[in-house]
Amino acid sequence: MITPDTAARSAVESFDAAIAEHSISRLAATYASLATLAKETPAEHSRELGPQLAAQLSEMPRWHAAVYSGFVGALVERNADAVACARPLRAGCGRAWSRPWSSPGSGRSTTARRRPTPGPGEPDHRRRARRP
Repeated sequence: MITPDTAARSAVESFDAAIAEHSISRLAATYASLATLAKETPAEHSRELGPQLAAQLSEMPRWHAAVYSGFVGALVERNADAVACARPLRAGCGRAWSRPWSSPGSGRSTTARRRPTPGPGEPDHRRRARRP
């Protein structure tokens, strides 16, 4: 019988091998095995799983890094070391989303986006109303 501890260790070993081999199919299979572990298992192993997975985010393809970032965030909610996960998680998310991070006062606005050009017969809402 496979115990939850054995299943978690096996998933981590598979994860490390997938990263080393740059195997996308193995990385996806590993995520599936991690996601199907019993609810208690990730919570019990979150302290070791969170930082280990977070440290490898920069080695993954973008889509997988985004998905694993969400998983690492869930592990942080279950007591993984947030400080150890923060920097690689932020770097992995930033790379995965291909968008620079902006913060208040940085001069970059995340809300200023171009509005799409209206199609034929659609009202043009691109102009802002002037304030008196």
